Amino acid sequence: MNPADLLAAIGRSLYGEHWQNQFAAAFHTSRDTIRKWLSGKMTLAQNHGVLAETLAVIDAKIAELTGLRKQLAAMLKGKRPGT
Repeated sequence: MNPADLLAAIGRSLYGEHWQNQFAAAFHTSRDTIRKWLSGKMTLAQNHGVLAETLAVIDAKIAELTGLRKQLAAMLKGKRPGT
């Protein structure tokens, strides 16, 4: 998978099917730039800063979800049977 395809997959995972607007706002990148990367009109280099920023966002989201998962699991364990 090339960097632009990977970025698209990550964008969809983070922000849903219409991810480009939210991604552009979150990473201070224009929608035009994202579209050019996706269309191949502009190369998204493997060492582009937006990819490192994206990795940091993924790590933060994983940490957030891990904490929420632990809370939910603890809540479910504390449930009375049959409720």
